[in-house]
Amino acid sequence: MDFGLTLLAGYWIFRGLEALIANIDGKSTPAPPPSPAPKPLPVEPTTGGTRIREPTGARFADAKSLFGGEYVSFTRLDTFEKCKHKFKLTYLQGYRQEDRDQSKQARSGNSFHEISEDLFGRYRGQSVGRALEDATIAKEPRLRQVLEVVPEDATILAAELELRFRARDREFLGYVDLAVELPDSTVALVDFKTGYRNPMYPPDPLQLNIYSIPELLLRPERSVRLAFVLVDAGRTEMWTNGPENRDDVIRSVRERGVEAERETVFPRYRSGLCQYCHVKDLCDAGEGDSVYRDFARRRR
Repeated sequence: MDFGLTLLAGYWIFRGLEALIANIDGKSTPAPPPSPAPKPLPVEPTTGGTRIREPTGARFADAKSLFGGEYVSFTRLDTFEKCKHKFKLTYLQGYRQEDRDQSKQARSGNSFHEISEDLFGRYRGQSVGRALEDATIAKEPRLRQVLEVVPEDATILAAELELRFRARDREFLGYVDLAVELPDSTVALVDFKTGYRNPMYPPDPLQLNIYSIPELLLRPERSVRLAFVLVDAGRTEMWTNGPENRDDVIRSVRERGVEAERETVFPRYRSGLCQYCHVKDLCDAGEGDSVYRDFARRRR
């Protein structure tokens, strides 16, 4: 167990990871020096969710300079997938959303994560069965759904684990909700989500596929168990990444990043999510009108 905990908690130390990925491509390029710490964006915050101030200037010209200068994350790739224009305004031009602008659903999700992080943190290094006996489970029964996806004799390694690693000339950043070690020493990574009720819109497997890459490369003979727990839907999606699909997983992650880096137009995409978008007042999705005003007319 100690080895598994050290492995997960110290991903960012393993700079040899870059060379491993290079070997998969049949190359052996030396690892570049660590990228410098990113400079803060020259951006002023929104004001209570009612107005967005102009930034002093665009921080990045394109996604390639963004990923090269800062990091790649699932959130950034997911935003690009859902709306390329929102990706441009948020990450290239630097329009950010304050915490107080979050929706009620987002605040509820954050609260659930805080409770779970506290519970799992208190039982780090102990069995899942011990955590299931905690009084917190009675107060927040959805936590049982999360813990029941792994055996009771599995060991809790970490909660809200910051995951940083380099792949070629890109640094990846993510946060694993729950990492456990199964009785056979296999690592399992669990992500839980609130608000997912419609089976037509399942979570994107890219998120956990990214998180599994360091384990796949550092211990290539082993597999990684992955699970999404949709706590409000009472549904779980599970799969395994291992030697048999390692190259496909890495290739799929790389392709999503390359797609974003090649984009030059960043078109708008109108959907039902526009009314919740923090840059809706800056978006003109067609016909000379804003998406925000369009939704306001529909409500009236």
